[in-house]
Amino acid sequence: MGALSPRDVRANHAGLIRELGSAGIVLLKNENNMLPIKRRKTIGIFGNGVGNLTEGQYFALTKETFSFEFGTLRIRGGSGSCRFSSVVSPFEAIKARTKPEGILLQYYLDNAYVERAFARPNLKAVAPLPLDLCLATEGEDTSSLVADWNSTSVVNTVASFCPNTVAITHSGGINTTPWASNENVTAILAAHYLGQEIGNSIVDVLGGEVNPTSKLPCRIALEETDYNTQVTKSSKLQQSTDANAWQSDFEEGLMMDYRNFDVEAIPVRYEFGFGLSYANFSISSVEHASNLREAFPSSPPTAPTTPRGYPNLFIPLIQVTATVSNTGKLLASAVPQLYLSLGAGAPAETPVRQLRGFQKLQLPPGESKPVTFPLTRKDLSCWDV
Repeated sequence: MGALSPRDVRANHAGLIRELGSAGIVLLKNENNMLPIKRRKTIGIFGNGVGNLTEGQYFALTKETFSFEFGTLRIRGGSGSCRFSSVVSPFEAIKARTKPEGILLQYYLDNAYVERAFARPNLKAVAPLPLDLCLATEGEDTSSLVADWNSTSVVNTVASFCPNTVAITHSGGINTTPWASNENVTAILAAHYLGQEIGNSIVDVLGGEVNPTSKLPCRIALEETDYNTQVTKSSKLQQSTDANAWQSDFEEGLMMDYRNFDVEAIPVRYEFGFGLSYANFSISSVEHASNLREAFPSSPPTAPTTPRGYPNLFIPLIQVTATVSNTGKLLASAVPQLYLSLGAGAPAETPVRQLRGFQKLQLPPGESKPVTFPLTRKDLSCWDV
C-alpha cells in the first residue's frame, strides 16, 4: 500500500460538534431555577479549565507529569486524543455572549490565585461560574476521583462569597463533587469532554438555547471509598517492574457501579441515569404484555449460532409500554429508562435491578408520546456459570 494523500477534513462540522457537545452535558443540580442564566449585570468566571489552551491544540505529553494545568479540557489524552484545527474555549464563548449585552465579566483563570484574590472585598458582588479541571489520560491515569488542581478549595472559596455559584466539571470518569451540598453552589453541570466547540456547547446550555437532556452513565458517590473498587494508581505502582502490577481483574463481577450500590444499600449523591432538565415530565399508563402463547421454558430451544450470538436469546417475550408527557413550558426531550428486577428466584449474585432500555423523546409543552420497551429472553435471563 502506497503513501496516503492528506485530506482536508475541515468541512462545516462545527455545528454538529456543538450540538453533540451540548447534548452530552448532564445537569446535576439547579436550585431555585438558577439555570438557564437570566440577565445579570456582572458575571465572574474562575478556574484553570475555563481559558484558552496554553500548550497547543494537542496533548504533547512533554512534561514529566504527562498532564497540563491551564486551558479547557476538551478531550482525553493519549490514544483518545486528536489534533484540533480549532478550539472554542468557555472563556471565548462567554465573552462573545456577554459583550453585546453589556455584562461586566470578571475572571481569574488560575486556581492557585483564586483564594488570594477573594480576600479582596470588591469581588463579593461577582456571580461566579467556576469550572473545575479533571484530567484522565493514558499517560497518567487519575489518582483520585476529586477534580484536579485544588478544585474543591476553588469552588468552596468562590461559593463563600457568591450565593449563585455554578460549578462545571470536565472529566473522563467520576468526580465525587464534595462541594455539591454547599447551599451557595446552586447549579452543577457535568460537561465531560465536549470537543472543539466545548465553550459554545456549554454556553448554549447555560443560556437556555439547549435544554439539557443527558443522563449520568455512572453513580456519583458521597465518598470515594464507597466504590467497591479503587483507582489503580499509586507511587508504588509507578516504580514497579512487575508487568502485572497494573492488572485489573474485575473481581466485582456483575456488581459494577449502581449494581453494587443497590445490593449494599449505599446512599449516593447522584444516581446512575440521573439528569435534570429545564422542563418537567410525567410518566403514566405503565403496562406490560406477554408475547408468550405457552409456558416459558427455562432453557430456550436449540438453534444455530449466528454472528450476533444465540438467536433465541433476542426474541422479544414481553413488551412494556408507557405514556410520557411534557408538563412544563419548554420544548425538551425526555429520556425514560426501564429497569428490571428478576426477583427472589434469581441467584444470590444477581443485581437488584438492571437497566434494560431507554429512549429519547422530544416533546413540545403539553404534548404526550407513547414509549415501548421490548424485553428479550436475554433481558429476562440470568446465568449460574
